[in-house]
Amino acid sequence: MVVIKGVLQDELERQNRMLRAYQKKAVLLPKGSVVNKNIRGKEYFYLQYRDGEKVVSKYIPNNEFPVINSKIEERKKIDKIVSDIKKEIKFIEKALKIKI
Repeated sequence: MVVIKGVLQDELERQNRMLRAYQKKAVLLPKGSVVNKNIRGKEYFYLQYRDGEKVVSKYIPNNEFPVINSKIEERKKIDKIVSDIKKEIKFIEKALKIKI
């Protein structure tokens, strides 16, 4: 039983390291989503995100759109991974609390 507990503790440490690494990556990427607006027949792209209770829209020039859009997609993937890691951590912590 001690072996299992040791393996779970090692896994918990590994998950915590991964969580910190992914959170550091996420901070460097833009948050929010890309919204396109049609103004006078032309299409314009905006980065929308929340700042407290306000919704902020920032214009994205056409030449920067592909780069920012790919960064937003990467951020969404990282956020999903972070969510999964947090669930794993909860599961492992519960398993460690069970008396064997």
